[in-house]
Amino acid sequence: MLQKMPFVPVCLLSVALLAQTPAAAQLEAFQTSDPGQSPRINLLAQKTNFSDLVLTLQDLPKSFQAMPPADLEQLRQDLTQEDFKVASVFAFMDSSNFELVMGITTQIQSAAEQQDFDRTLTQPQVLQALLTEGLGETEIKRQQPLTNLNKIGNSVGGVSLDVELEGVPARLDIIAFRRDVVGAFVFVIYLNEETPVMPAPEVARKLDARVIKMLNTGAN
Repeated sequence: MLQKMPFVPVCLLSVALLAQTPAAAQLEAFQTSDPGQSPRINLLAQKTNFSDLVLTLQDLPKSFQAMPPADLEQLRQDLTQEDFKVASVFAFMDSSNFELVMGITTQIQSAAEQQDFDRTLTQPQVLQALLTEGLGETEIKRQQPLTNLNKIGNSVGGVSLDVELEGVPARLDIIAFRRDVVGAFVFVIYLNEETPVMPAPEVARKLDARVIKMLNTGAN
């Protein structure tokens, strides 16, 4: 039943997240470590191919399987909109533990867009509202900020929600972060009251490390 997770509706939250107007509210899990950006990074982003900025099966436990390439390409097309271009996308499912791991990245070029993105991460109510819209009639039982988000990106925010998916109690952990010109979104869905095989902060750190490596490689 949970093997058919709502890939597109959940990932579409990230599209709407970028379009929100920043508010002054602060998210407990929000952190900023580097408000500025080097012009060299901006120039690098213009000539770097970010399509391979994904996690692979080697980054996850052996129980995970990759989303079929055709479905992944369809997901990329569904997520791409006029004002939101998907740079990369990945999705994996652990059927034995009913766990889904997804991630997407996008480029955030201008300093103004980066500042707006960072401020948006301070709004826990935005993530809940977007989830409600993205998952239709899915019932949200509880919301709380995600913790243990240190050493992820230049700025990061996260939220954990208890939801009902097809009548099954589940938890959806969402992390959004920015590293230089890259905006990234990580989604982990698993059975409620269970410990995720691949926790969202671990997924985010692996993806952040991939971003750093790509930026550093391109700079050399």
